[in-house]
This record gives sequence, C-alpha cells and structure tokens, in this order.
Amino acid sequence: MNRRCCPNPPDNKKTRENSRKERESFSKILNSTQETINGINTIKVFSKESFFTRMFARKLDHHFRFVQHHLFFNLT
Repeated sequence: MNRRCCPNPPDNKKTRENSRKERESFSKILNSTQETINGINTIKVFSKESFFTRMFARKLDHHFRFVQHHLFFNLT
C-alpha cells in the first residue's frame, strides 16, 4: 500500500465490520423493497404510494450516509 496517498489507512478489522454492517443495511432495504412490491396492490388501494416513497427515500438516504461516512475515507 502506498502510504503517501493514505497517511492513516483504515484498520482492516474496522473496515470488515463496517462492510458487514453496510451489507446488513442494504439487505434490509432490499427486503423492504421486495415486501413493498409484493404488496403494491394493497398500497394503491389505500393510496399510500407517497408514504412508501418517502419511507424508501429515508432508508436509502440513511444507507448512503452510512456508506459515505464509514466505508469511504478522504484521500486528500
């Protein structure tokens, strides 16, 4: 590893743990999406499309903030 590009390389154990957490988080998003798709007729009957859209957007935002904060580090 070129130490000049990354003066404080992340700890491998911490990186693995954060990667595991990221996969779990994304898995929850995929499961939620699958449940929503399976129940789309019920959602439409009760006119809850906007609610589920906002809920999905919040989950994605939370996931991407986690990824940005824990898995990517600043190289500059």
